[in-house]
This record gives sequence, C-alpha cells and structure tokens, in this order.
Amino acid sequence: MNYDEVEAKVFSWIKDIDTIMHTRKVVNYAMIIAREECPECMDDVLLAAYLHDILKDKDSKGNEHAIKGALLVEQILKDHFPEYNHRKILHAIRYHEDERVTNDAFIGSLWDATLLAKENKDINVFNTAKGIELALSE
Repeated sequence: MNYDEVEAKVFSWIKDIDTIMHTRKVVNYAMIIAREECPECMDDVLLAAYLHDILKDKDSKGNEHAIKGALLVEQILKDHFPEYNHRKILHAIRYHEDERVTNDAFIGSLWDATLLAKENKDINVFNTAKGIELALSE
C-alpha cells in the first residue's frame, strides 16, 4: 500500500480540517497497534483508519457518521480498493464509536486507535494489549 497516495485520496474526500487531524492521529495509533497485534493485517487496518470518519464533520453527533460512513466506504472499497478485506473494514468502521469489545486484533486495532486519538484512558474499553499499554503510558 502506498500510504501517501491513500492519504491524499481520502483527504480529498474529507472537508473538515479537524476530522483530517483526528484521522492522522488514528492512523498513527493504528500503525503502532497493528504492527504488534496483527502485522499481517496492517494494510487493512490502516485503510480502515483512513476511512473511519469519512462522513464526520463538526456537526456530527454520536455514531450516525459511522453508520452512514460505512455505507459510503463500501462503495469506495469496491471502486478504489477491491483487494482489501471489505467485511472487516466495514465492521470496524460501522461500530468504531460504540466502545464495543472484540477479541479480533484487526478490529481492536482500529477501535483502540480511535479511543487513543480521543484521549480516552478507560482501559476497560480497550481491546488490545498494545492499546492498553499506550493508554497507560500517556
């Protein structure tokens, strides 16, 4: 995956600067977590991280942007990223605001990255050992 190309493409679709800055934080945390928790799915996790808030803006409330965003991402994946794990990416994006628990390292990597980017330090809602480690160290 060429991360610079993916970032440029995704950020051309996101219009809110705060969402872009948040997405960069999520991508950075996702890279750190996935490198340790599921290196074999690193590209899929990072793609999910780039796309997770594609419809979020300053007026977004709750998880509505995640639900609608997953629908848009489904088409984006088909059109631009057919070789990636669509099912897991869509699941991770659809539920990233819900503070759910999973034992899936792929999904947990994205969910923990979003928690860290929002500065959530409640380790009871983290899914990966690396996510907990990062929450405790900051």
